[in-house]
Amino acid sequence: MTARSFILSTIISGFLLIPSVSIAEKLKVYRVPTSKPAKLIIYSRPTIHSHKVKKLPANTRWIVRLAGIKRYSHKNTWLEVSSNGKRGWMPSSLLIFDAKATLIAAKNPKCLRKKTRKKVCEGSI
Repeated sequence: MTARSFILSTIISGFLLIPSVSIAEKLKVYRVPTSKPAKLIIYSRPTIHSHKVKKLPANTRWIVRLAGIKRYSHKNTWLEVSSNGKRGWMPSSLLIFDAKATLIAAKNPKCLRKKTRKKVCEGSI
């Protein structure tokens, strides 16, 4: 691990509160498709029967996967996520991995925060 990558992982891990040892493997940014139905909801626990934390509009970007993954069957996996300061769980089937946003966020952790996300971050996608 080079000094630069150590500093970058320390900055990102401090922001996401994830241990810096494996931040590169854990940081994943997702988006939701434009054509999904209105069930784009972040829940407080990995079940649709829990409290609804936030409803997401179609085409939402910059949904960050946190450490939690719950698998109930081969068809039912939930990811712990954060979107613009709201934290909770979403079914993985509703999320699309965004490789470009993940690379941008790895290089510039400020892109993960809505208040500090600049046109540079948004324009790169």
